Amino acid sequence: MHTRTAHPINDNPQRTLANEDLLQAFNYDLQLRNLTPKTISCYLERTGYFVKYLHHHGATLAQVDRNVIQDYILSVKGSVSDETVNGRLRVFKVFWNFLLAEGLWSEVSPMKNVRMLRVAKRAKPVISPEDLQRVFKAIDRRTFTGFRDVCMLMIFWSGMIRLKEMRDLTAEDVDFQGRRLHIREGKGRKGRIIPLGVRTLKLLQQYLVRWRSQLPGEPLICMRSGEPLASRHVHKTVQRRGQRVGVKLNPHLLRHSAATWYAKQRGSNLEVLRQILGHSTLLVTQNYLHLSPADLVADHALLSPDRVVEV
Repeated sequence: MHTRTAHPINDNPQRTLANEDLLQAFNYDLQLRNLTPKTISCYLERTGYFVKYLHHHGATLAQVDRNVIQDYILSVKGSVSDETVNGRLRVFKVFWNFLLAEGLWSEVSPMKNVRMLRVAKRAKPVISPEDLQRVFKAIDRRTFTGFRDVCMLMIFWSGMIRLKEMRDLTAEDVDFQGRRLHIREGKGRKGRIIPLGVRTLKLLQQYLVRWRSQLPGEPLICMRSGEPLASRHVHKTVQRRGQRVGVKLNPHLLRHSAATWYAKQRGSNLEVLRQILGHSTLLVTQNYLHLSPADLVADHALLSPDRVVEV
């Protein structure tokens, strides 16, 4: 491992901040950005891996340069996936950008000109509308939990919302006349409008009149007591509904599968999809265009250039 002589932090030759001080300052900054606890934990965990690596080699953060970063990449490559390595490098960039912005680093960022590993994009698994139909057919809608779970699954599928957004919904967030959901602003996310299909709206209206109106509390999707569902409960409920018919299912997979299906429809608008999903840029939304060889053949058959030329 390459190391260099530690340089003074904050241009103070008498003191170099310890690794723990820098990580604590980074932690405070992440919290002030209103990031979710899960994201903060991920950032600190990935930075922590690097600090342990430095400690093992008798070095500190103040001694890090581009060579040290490259040595680290070589040390973990093969033991973790290339996607994981890139994920850690992205966090390191955020970390050193923070140090530079706060005046805690007096030289050029060691992440400058460090390239990500080239990773072949792999299509994530998706569930089909047919699979989801099987899940619906197996649910008994004559009970509160059955009808509630059908509504919950349809909101995930039709609205393509996140688990936490589902938990935060109230009856007032459903605009039947405007055919939409109102997703409120929350920690680390902006509010937005989600259009809903007629079938989903019909289910929600029946649910509210027949079941939800008899219970106290505000959450749209709730327990029998009217209390909100815990995130773990939502995840387990969706998972079990799929397991009963042999379909792997979870809230994020529903959102991802519906977005993928939407993106592949002829005439779909990626900007509309971006706003529905709440993505900051179209670059993220484009990841949902997972085209299989069969997709390419089917699409080409409709628009093939050889259809306009006689031979």
